[in-house]
Amino acid sequence: MIITNTQTTTIFKPIINDLGLQQLTNSELHFQGIQSSQFNGNPNGALIKESLNFTNQVKKEVELEINNPDIKTLERLDKVNAKRAKEGKSPIDLQKTTDEIRRIQEDSSLSDKEKKNKIDKLRKDLGLSKGDMKALFTKRLGKIYKKAEKRLKEFRQTKEKIFKEQLKEAEKLYGKNSPEAQAIQQKLEIVKGIIEPQEQEFKQKGDFLNSLFPSSSFFGKIGGFFKKVGKGIAKGMQTITKVGQVLMKFASPILSKIPGIGQFVPLIQRGLNAANYLWNGKIKSFFKEIGQAALHVVKNPEIILNAIPGAGQVASTAISYARKAYQVVKTGVDLVKNKGNLFKTALNAGLDWGKAQLGQAWDKYGAPVANKYLGGLFDQGAA
Repeated sequence: MIITNTQTTTIFKPIINDLGLQQLTNSELHFQGIQSSQFNGNPNGALIKESLNFTNQVKKEVELEINNPDIKTLERLDKVNAKRAKEGKSPIDLQKTTDEIRRIQEDSSLSDKEKKNKIDKLRKDLGLSKGDMKALFTKRLGKIYKKAEKRLKEFRQTKEKIFKEQLKEAEKLYGKNSPEAQAIQQKLEIVKGIIEPQEQEFKQKGDFLNSLFPSSSFFGKIGGFFKKVGKGIAKGMQTITKVGQVLMKFASPILSKIPGIGQFVPLIQRGLNAANYLWNGKIKSFFKEIGQAALHVVKNPEIILNAIPGAGQVASTAISYARKAYQVVKTGVDLVKNKGNLFKTALNAGLDWGKAQLGQAWDKYGAPVANKYLGGLFDQGAA
């Protein structure tokens, strides 16, 4: 028995036939119309029931969340209605407006553009700002649907991971076309066939609602711009960036060992990540990635200094000694704070040691390079 994917949340006819159930129309094949007892005796009955029950549970949770708004939403509603009362306007009916938005969204005769226009017209008729419409309705609903999508996806992927491992083992032991392998393949198809249609429905609803009334913030506007550009020029840049990320993933172990290049590998990787965020309109993530790269350089200045001929080794050594001296001084200060005057000698010793180490670093590395590049200026000054 092979189960094919469908566009509706229905039990597939091959399953119905194998279970000995009567032939039903598509509208009668909805999961909630099938009784659990009808799967008894089927080898995969337990899996089918588990998948159906979980799907129905998630759907019930969606309805429960929609019909029971969170405190934040109710507080926003109170503020909106208080303002409307001062203006002599009737209060917003949260449930009624929510039902109207859902009715528009679920109207299969309308295109997404038509749905968007109708919902925006509803907003204008109610006299709501885009921000209030988003907070009270579209964003709230979108969040609920995306949460449901995630739950179904996690359930499906968990089951698929188990069955794929079992399938691999069965094919290894019994053969790819063996009854044992086909039985496990059937389980994979059952889970996908039952869960995925509802998962995709929640995804589409969530994505649509979240696309309405985009943010008017600085980052939102910049992100929106790059998303639009991404449909044209930046679409190619996205591909180039992704290719670069894949290449770096495999090449970084080799590049990291090449003198003069290896130290830049982490920065190149962050640069590619930042570019990917940029072309996808994720501006906050873009700046965050750039900031992390800058912080990496600040914490590890040798990355840049080592690339400078002659000066790199001097600077890197000086930084190394300076860090050691700083650590000794810090330890001395901590000892004084914790133990009082008794340990002042430790602080003085740390300072003396730090000075000595910096002096040795200069004598060994700094002076020779300085004389080489500055034409013996230090010798002349001494004379």
